[in-house]
Amino acid sequence: MRQVSTTIGHAPVSAIGFGCASIGSWVTADEGLRALERAFDAGVTWFDVAPSYGDGAAETILGRFLAGRAGAVNVCTKVGIVAVSTGWKAALRPHARRLVRRFPALRRYARGVRTIETTPLTTAGVAASVDESLRRLGVERIDLLMIHDPLPRDVLDGAVEEALTMAIEAGKVGAVGVAGDLEAVAAGAERPRLFAALQTENNPFESRLQDRRLADWRSAGRLTIAHGALNVFGALPRLRTLLAEDPATRRRLADAGYDPAAPTTPAEMLTDYALATNASGLCLFSAIKPRHLSALVARADAARDPAEMLDLGAALAERWRSRTAIKT
Repeated sequence: MRQVSTTIGHAPVSAIGFGCASIGSWVTADEGLRALERAFDAGVTWFDVAPSYGDGAAETILGRFLAGRAGAVNVCTKVGIVAVSTGWKAALRPHARRLVRRFPALRRYARGVRTIETTPLTTAGVAASVDESLRRLGVERIDLLMIHDPLPRDVLDGAVEEALTMAIEAGKVGAVGVAGDLEAVAAGAERPRLFAALQTENNPFESRLQDRRLADWRSAGRLTIAHGALNVFGALPRLRTLLAEDPATRRRLADAGYDPAAPTTPAEMLTDYALATNASGLCLFSAIKPRHLSALVARADAARDPAEMLDLGAALAERWRSRTAIKT
């Protein structure tokens, strides 16, 4: 698999990262472990997790996978958000998951059962979060620690910088970054001496990586991590709707070499867009099913032209805006 040029991590960094957000919640531990192993066998060396992922179980499950693989993989985890393990919502979560497995259409209602709370970004709060993550992951050092969905003012706060710097100086963290919305990561771009990586959503309907501040960050050779290629801002259902209802979209995709009638086309195009428009960085996907992983690896090894995909993405976004304007 294609690798990314970066000084972050102690192993080569794959262009595809495995997102662990659903492992331990919507994906069982055993299913998750099998998916992690398949990804590693396919060449994925970057694994993205957080204390809140999988209703708080993802780090522990990833730790089981990491055992015996020291030096072969890179781990990114986060600080700032944790899963709540008590209360009525926590008690309902296992039942909600079972219902969703039987009736997938209920997933959007079950999301309301999730509960999270914030971790203070103080020296003590960051140190405690890092120590807990190291324990759950079973590793001695976190390759990349990212502030999880911070406010821009948190990113610029001198006390937060001190807390993160102390974690690096203690040898428990290799590098730090910001994972959040556009304004948060843009604030991170102002502090390249502290932050080594920025992570945010990227798909044609919300192409945040094309923001000038992030474009400047990338042009300086710094790492960007993209996620949400299919599932943020309703990207996949939006493109499916356009293909079903808009002849201009079907023609545009056909001209780009896609089959407008194929059910896999929306996911393929969005995957191509993510990979091409962040060609110097890495893109996160949760490839739980074997066929999804195989398709993803194949597309990563045959990346499309970035300029072509930017033009196509802009055209699709415009078609969606036009459709929305007509309906309102």
